[in-house]
Amino acid sequence: MPRSPYLLSPSEVEILRLGAADPDIISNYFLKPPTAEKGFQFDYNFDEEGKWEKTVHHAKQTDIVVIGGYGTGKTVGMGASGSVHCITTPDFKFLNVAPSAWQAKLMYDSVMLMAKNTILEKMIWEKPRRPYPKITFRFRIEEVIYESSMEFMSADKNAVGILSWEGDWINIDEAG
Repeated sequence: MPRSPYLLSPSEVEILRLGAADPDIISNYFLKPPTAEKGFQFDYNFDEEGKWEKTVHHAKQTDIVVIGGYGTGKTVGMGASGSVHCITTPDFKFLNVAPSAWQAKLMYDSVMLMAKNTILEKMIWEKPRRPYPKITFRFRIEEVIYESSMEFMSADKNAVGILSWEGDWINIDEAG
C-alpha cells in the first residue's frame, strides 16, 4: 500500500505560522524527540554576544559569512535552519557544499540525527545517500502537497557536479 505524505494538523500549521518570527517555535516542536524536554533551540549554547544562528536564519542578505571555530554550531545550526526553511517555504531548495563528499555528508547525518523520532522525521519522504545525500520533505496541509529538499554535495573535481544547480540557499562549508 503506498504511503501518504504527512498531514499537518491545524495546530501544526499554526506553529509554522507563528515560527516565521521565531524559528525556535518550529524547531522546538518539529525537532523534539518524544522523551526530550525541548526540541532543537537556535543559539542555545552561546553567550549573548556570541549568538549568530537566528541572525543568519532570518538574514535578508544574499551573501553571509560565518567564521567560527570547531564546535560553534555551523553544521548543526545551518542544518536545522535549512530544515526549518524547507518546511516553511514551498519548493525550497538547500544545498550544502564541502570540499569532500565525506564532509558534505556530515550535515546530512546531522539533520537525520536531529530528525530521528521527531515530527520532522515523519515529513521526510526520501533520504537517498547515492549518487549524493539528499533529503526530500513532503507533507500535506489539507489537500495541498508541499515538497522541498536539502542536497549535500562535494566541490571536488572543480565542482562539476554543482555547476548547474539552482536553488534558494547554498551553504559552503570550509569556503576558504
